Amino acid sequence: MLYWIDGYSDLTGVAWVNDTAPDAMPPTVAEITFDPAEGYQATLGDFDLGFWYTDEGNDWAPDSYEHHSEVRIYNADYSEILWSAANIVGSDVHQSFAPGVTGDGALHLQWINPYYVAIDNVTYGVSSTEPPPNSVPEPATILLLLSGIGALGIGVRKQ
Repeated sequence: MLYWIDGYSDLTGVAWVNDTAPDAMPPTVAEITFDPAEGYQATLGDFDLGFWYTDEGNDWAPDSYEHHSEVRIYNADYSEILWSAANIVGSDVHQSFAPGVTGDGALHLQWINPYYVAIDNVTYGVSSTEPPPNSVPEPATILLLLSGIGALGIGVRKQ
């Protein structure tokens, strides 16, 4: 992936793929993998997609393939699509997506036409899959405290 300052809709500072054959059919696919360490899970919050345009007469032809994209989020082994958005039509304004997908393993974010479609503002998080440690039940703590105070009271009274 490469960095590009502007020209993808209204986004600045985007990531894009310098495809060696941008007019290839079918379009190529770009991918970002979120792969947390063992015992953790990844959550993909949201992201923006922008489409390449120029100020020199780009007419945003809706049937032109470079102004279309599709996004998918796969689970770790690509056996399940966890979220998708199809037939995304580009314009000079970026589009925002908020899948909010969490996976127990890796998440694979893919989009087509990576030469013409760039990504920006990706938010994600990592959290533990381990259960929280058992806490001491409050009634037992209170009983233990009262027993200690009672034992001190008995000891003081006997003297």
